Amino acid sequence: MPKTKLPDEKQLDEHEKHFAAFLQHMIRGEHTALAETLHPEVRWHLPPFSGQEPIVGVSEVLRFLRDGAAAIYQPDSLSLEPELLSVRAGKASCLATIRGRLQDGRPYENRYAFFGRIAEGQITEVWEILDSALLLKQLEA
Repeated sequence: MPKTKLPDEKQLDEHEKHFAAFLQHMIRGEHTALAETLHPEVRWHLPPFSGQEPIVGVSEVLRFLRDGAAAIYQPDSLSLEPELLSVRAGKASCLATIRGRLQDGRPYENRYAFFGRIAEGQITEVWEILDSALLLKQLEA
């Protein structure tokens, strides 16, 4: 089972716990629980190098996360290790390292930043940023 290393829950406030739960559900592929954290019209901004428009709506975001991960990573191989996690005034951020195994078994590791907006207990918008050059280098090797 993938692991998510987060600060001790006692050190997190309620908003940080909500964003931490979102990250756990996302990296573990727990789509039912993930859907509960997302606003029905959530907007997911892909990394700039993708050249794609934001993905809109819970079902489309879940499809992207499921299909995108399945195309690149071995099932249940991903872990997310946050270095920084903060939520203030409805704005969330997390700097993390994601590790796992590519479909061909090679190890994968990259730094990610996730930014989000939270309103009324649901995540309304997410920006995903990563080291695109490192991703492409690992995929082509």
